[in-house]
Amino acid sequence: MSKVHYFQRYSQRENVATNNTLLLLSRLYAHDPSYLAALLNDLLEPTEPIKVGPTFTQQRSHEGASVPDALIEQRSFKLVVEAKRGTEATLAQLKEHLNAFKDEETKVLVLLTPTEQTDAFKEGLRKAVKEFNVQSAEKGKEVVDLCTTFEKIINSFGAILADHDHEMRELLEDYEEYCYEETLLPQRDSWLRAVPCGKTFEDNKELKLYYQPVTRSSREHKYLGIYKDKQVRFIGKVQHIVEADLVEGELSGKLDGLGSGERTRIEKAIMKAKNIEGYDISTGHKFFLVEEFHETSFEKVSPGGLQSQRYFDLVNELGLKNAKELPEVAEIAPLLSEKKWR
Repeated sequence: MSKVHYFQRYSQRENVATNNTLLLLSRLYAHDPSYLAALLNDLLEPTEPIKVGPTFTQQRSHEGASVPDALIEQRSFKLVVEAKRGTEATLAQLKEHLNAFKDEETKVLVLLTPTEQTDAFKEGLRKAVKEFNVQSAEKGKEVVDLCTTFEKIINSFGAILADHDHEMRELLEDYEEYCYEETLLPQRDSWLRAVPCGKTFEDNKELKLYYQPVTRSSREHKYLGIYKDKQVRFIGKVQHIVEADLVEGELSGKLDGLGSGERTRIEKAIMKAKNIEGYDISTGHKFFLVEEFHETSFEKVSPGGLQSQRYFDLVNELGLKNAKELPEVAEIAPLLSEKKWR
């Protein structure tokens, strides 16, 4: 049976990118308004945190003489979003968007693109917003500008979800799949995909592989990292990605290019999984085999664990100019041990 998507595809492409992003944010707000506030604050990192949603207070005096037992209040807020499939946004267009703001208490102008805007563009937008704020003369109600990317929204969204937010993680995975299909995420040879491994961690490490249901999507990636207890602990270069079934002792599937050693590793993984409660990977699974796993300690410093996959651009993480500068995996591993992530 084909997968049911939360987010539409194959329509007017730029409008769909905007609508799908708004749907993602609205679902997050409906799930928990504080999550939307956390997402915006993570992306903006403002000096004054943005507040979204109701606040509840007790026994607080106000301008009148009486003191109510409780108050429920909500700040008004408006997000004005301009989403582009490329980087062709213009300052003139964004300046016009500033007129959409009225007397809201929280105002955020969002430019959403697949790749980062230049520092010069960001500075120009910041200057335009500052001029608008001076002219509006509404102290405490200034517009905040945010230039961000689809990738950053995905990463921040995933970071704020709690362990039990299973439906929201499923929603995010479909949004990420949509963005990847529509080339709204960078296409790089330097992707490291980190995946959480709990009960299977030792088997993954020993057999130099990772497996998942064939129905679970993932971006193309050259490097694989297995995560446990707040750290990516091993990384390897992906050698083969295959779909395989083990039925009546016979391995079958899309096994092109596999040698006998790789086939044996897959068979062992399937047999070992049978000894783990709730695991049966004999059919319907995809296997990611690496050349070798190298030990590292790429630490997650934000609260909570990694509940789903996470992608890192090794060029950015290691401060390189491009993927051609990436060293061998054996050298990347100790370099990543010096880094941290949220």
